[in-house]
Amino acid sequence: MIVMKRFFIILPLLLVVVSLGAQGIRLNNTAAAAKSKGYYNWKVFLDADARNLASVDRVEYLLHPTFPNPQVTVQSNRTNPTFSYGATGWGEFEIKARVVFRDRNKKPLLLNYWLKLR
Repeated sequence: MIVMKRFFIILPLLLVVVSLGAQGIRLNNTAAAAKSKGYYNWKVFLDADARNLASVDRVEYLLHPTFPNPQVTVQSNRTNPTFSYGATGWGEFEIKARVVFRDRNKKPLLLNYWLKLR
C-alpha cells in the first residue's frame, strides 16, 4: 500500500513537467470581445521566463486553414518579447507552433494549444 501511494503522488508531478515542454516554454492567450457581436480580438504568445524567451529566435504559428494566411512567423524583437500574434475571429481552434531557438544545435520545440475565447 505504501508503494502505491508514492506512485500516485509522483505521477501528477511528472504530467506537469511534460506539459510545459522541455524548455519550460508553453503557449497562452488572451481574448476580449470585439465591436462586432460574437467576435473576439485574441492574442497567442509564449509563456516563459525571460531567460527562456531570450533563447528563442522565432515562432512559426500554424492557424486554422480558414485564415487567409494560416502560416505566420514571428521574429524576435524588443517590442514583441513574447512572440505574440493576434487576430479577430469568432471560433476557438487548435494552434500549432514551432519554436526555433537561437542555438541551431537545439531542436525546435513543437507545441499545440487550444485557443480560448472566453
